[in-house]
Amino acid sequence: MAALHEDWEILTGLFPPNWRGLGWRSGAIARLRGFRSQEDVLRTLLLHVGCGWSLRETAVHAKLARNRGGFRRHVDESVATI
Repeated sequence: MAALHEDWEILTGLFPPNWRGLGWRSGAIARLRGFRSQEDVLRTLLLHVGCGWSLRETAVHAKLARNRGGFRRHVDESVATI
């Protein structure tokens, strides 16, 4: 699991330093709608695109993660099984 955290740090390191602020100012993120952070929104989007999940499958994974109390843990487990 530490490797997945390191990969996330590498990925976000490629973004502009103020990427969180740009998300709000550009309107890409208007509200979090049940997500705890912009990182969780981004992880969901990347899983949707990267895993080829339908919107329904992505929504199910996001809802399961919220109900289980940790999106990052759920994502890490999902990616580990893929």
